[in-house]
Amino acid sequence: MNTASNTKRVLALGVGGAGCNIIRCLKAIAPDSGLFTAVIDTDSMSLKDHPADFQLAASSDWNLRYDSGCGGDIIRGERALARVRKKILDLLKGYDMVVITAGLGGGTATGGLRTVASVLRELGTPSVLLLTLPFLTENYGRRKNAEDCLNELICFTNVVLPLPNDLLYTRLPPETPAANAVTMANAEMATTVLGVANLLKCNDFTGGSDYGVFLNMLNKHKAECAIGIGRSMDPADPDRTVTALQKVMDSPFLGGLDTIKQADAAIVILSGGAKMTLAEMKRSLEQCTALFTGATEVLTGINTNAGDEDFFQLAVITIKYDESDPKSAKKRKRTATIKQPAEPVAPVQNPEQASLFQGELGLTSYSRGYFEKFPAVKFKDNDLDIPTFQRRNLYIDKGE
Repeated sequence: MNTASNTKRVLALGVGGAGCNIIRCLKAIAPDSGLFTAVIDTDSMSLKDHPADFQLAASSDWNLRYDSGCGGDIIRGERALARVRKKILDLLKGYDMVVITAGLGGGTATGGLRTVASVLRELGTPSVLLLTLPFLTENYGRRKNAEDCLNELICFTNVVLPLPNDLLYTRLPPETPAANAVTMANAEMATTVLGVANLLKCNDFTGGSDYGVFLNMLNKHKAECAIGIGRSMDPADPDRTVTALQKVMDSPFLGGLDTIKQADAAIVILSGGAKMTLAEMKRSLEQCTALFTGATEVLTGINTNAGDEDFFQLAVITIKYDESDPKSAKKRKRTATIKQPAEPVAPVQNPEQASLFQGELGLTSYSRGYFEKFPAVKFKDNDLDIPTFQRRNLYIDKGE
């Protein structure tokens, strides 16, 4: 068991419009969390009256000095944060850990996170990035910008947790108002930031071998993650383990049992106050880990929270490696399609061997890449995420 320590200085940093909204929500649901908070944005309106401890405005226009955002232009976002690199360096000094949250696909975060990550690498400060990915229904440009940014961040950051917004579709009723869905998503992300930050404040987990395993699971691996947080704060709750697990399963950014079953790796963290019993610890971890398949690598951690004796929280992070990443230890099975052999199979001369002969099936393997884990985009039963020449089994002459 790990004991939480209040000596660690952990900063929760929101970048861009989505990051600012998440930090604002975090301050509303947990004003006494003990975390330091900061926000960086190019839109002065999002920073106005923001409750974060520190605000940093970065102008997106070097000539006119307009502070109205980047308008989705990642070049302006990159230049804006690069110009205030010294201020970012001063802002991030003195912390043991930094948790960054942002939404990819726009201008400020997608363009500017490279600068923030570069500063953290210069300082040598461990960091965790919690980033949301655009909906599949959003335009291709936003999704392409998000994927390009993610590929770059993976190369020089400690841990990146990309959370697809489409996970919201799996848990929220179709009739949910769009405004309510956004509010719920921000609240869930704020809870996730809080849960990860509390985890990082544990002395033994962040400094010992467990954290090494944590980094080994995610560091430099291209993957998609899902996160569920469930807690019970009611001292009269008859079974806090069931309540916490049910809330985990209902988390919008977890995706339900299907996501759990498909996970290549998972991290399960149990946090509790002074009233947490040994029986609750055992039952909660057993019930949660039983949901995973035998092929899933599961890391579990336990820590206590001295600040609230009734505190009881279960956090589940599922990891699904991208099969196109050569560094991923586990690969998803690729889809196979059968095509006709290029040449007819020669007949068997010996009739007695006819039943033992099997011609070449000609299996062609391919991957839908980044879209492997998302619902297929189809038109007249054709999967548009698969290249046309593969769908039609066309042979391309490479001139060899």
